[in-house]
Amino acid sequence: MADSAFYTQENLQIAKEVKWLSRVPVTVKAAKNLVESVEESELKASQLTGYRFQESQQNYADVEQRWLLVESQKRKESDLKKLEKNPERW
Repeated sequence: MADSAFYTQENLQIAKEVKWLSRVPVTVKAAKNLVESVEESELKASQLTGYRFQESQQNYADVEQRWLLVESQKRKESDLKKLEKNPERW
């Protein structure tokens, strides 16, 4: 398990043969594209209340990966409140 700082092309090549878990930063173009392209109707309800998700297969840095996009209802509501208070920031 590693934080998002782990997620670089170089580190992925080094850890190619190891099972790992990391958050993919949205600064990675493929992650940003995924977040922007997923429709709300495509998200599946989680067993955890307030969460929805979508699983996808990705190849990044020549490493096959399984990505899990997770939406938190509480985080979404918090982000919307921040947007309402300061729309220029977004």
